[in-house]
Amino acid sequence: MNSYKHPRATRPLNLQNWHGQAKAYQVRQFLRDVEEFQLTLND
Repeated sequence: MNSYKHPRATRPLNLQNWHGQAKAYQVRQFLRDVEEFQLTLND
């Protein structure tokens, strides 16, 4: 499992590699967190 940290996120952002892909529920959680913490690629 890969955990990513961001200064604006109050919890780690997690994605688990499963046969080269992230699990669907983790992608949903990741996208929810990106919106919640208002993260962008430029951050």
